[in-house]
Amino acid sequence: MFSLFRFQLNIGLLERPLAIGLVWGLLFGDLATAISISLFFELFWMDLIPAGTFIPPQMAASTLAALTLVEVYHFTAPPLAVLAIIACLPLAWLGTRIEAMERERQNKSYNELLRSSRGGMDAFSPGGLVRKGFVRMAIINWLFFLVSSITLVWIAGLVLPFLQRYVVLLPVKWWHVWFGASLGGLLSIRFRPGYILLAVAAAATAFAAYLANLGT
Repeated sequence: MFSLFRFQLNIGLLERPLAIGLVWGLLFGDLATAISISLFFELFWMDLIPAGTFIPPQMAASTLAALTLVEVYHFTAPPLAVLAIIACLPLAWLGTRIEAMERERQNKSYNELLRSSRGGMDAFSPGGLVRKGFVRMAIINWLFFLVSSITLVWIAGLVLPFLQRYVVLLPVKWWHVWFGASLGGLLSIRFRPGYILLAVAAAATAFAAYLANLGT
């Protein structure tokens, strides 16, 4: 449903991760965790918006899959939530590729539309082509989310017994997660000296932390 708000039912910002997290949190009760996870995806892809022929990442797939993993395995602690976020990030790229392939296939409908226009007004049915494309995209998105979510839940069930005891001890807070995601907004500035300054500041901070650990 949320993926259709990207292009088929473009009625606002309902396809954004924050809107998805709000609805999810209201449905399942843990609003704070849902908003915290969706805020990461919102910040991470802040700069990537549809413009021209560019297809932005399939944010709905990644956000919903991460929320599904958190709900199934109760990943309320930030380190475990980060594990779910990282596992679901590739779905954004994969969903975009699937959508691009479907767009290329639907471009061939132009020939069908052209043939129907030459057959007279009785055969001319652009609305039918639109409905067909709408339904097909909805089914593809639903199957993609269903298969990917089931697969991720299954894989998580296999690896969690080995990783959970180590990941949960990591000193990760939600502000760490949001700060890392906010780098997407900084990179959207398109200012190369700013990138250099950011890299130098990050290296200096890491070096200072290393020296502090040596001192203790």
